[in-house]
Amino acid sequence: MILEYYICNLFSCTIDEMYSKSRFRQAVMARQLCMSALRDFSEMSLGQIGARYGKDHATVIHSIRTVKNLYATDKAYRAKVDDVYDAIRIGLVMNGSDYLDEEMIIYASLV
Repeated sequence: MILEYYICNLFSCTIDEMYSKSRFRQAVMARQLCMSALRDFSEMSLGQIGARYGKDHATVIHSIRTVKNLYATDKAYRAKVDDVYDAIRIGLVMNGSDYLDEEMIIYASLV
């Protein structure tokens, strides 16, 4: 399963909503988590991640910080993040058409 579909399913939004300029809360939270997961589990730069979602690198930095802050303060959100990261680590989801290789999974588990 592709990462974006998995995350959109958790946040009850569509892929189109997540990729749009929508500020619909569920879409924004899904987009932010996708950006954070890509940063943790891929070798993509901040600019590449931003370009994927039509955003700039500063937005990606903001998204990563937001995910960390919500993870620390919101138990329900923490459960969703843990679910996504666990699914990535065990290989249930992948980044686009690229499978996460073993090195990336080991690296992410150390972060």
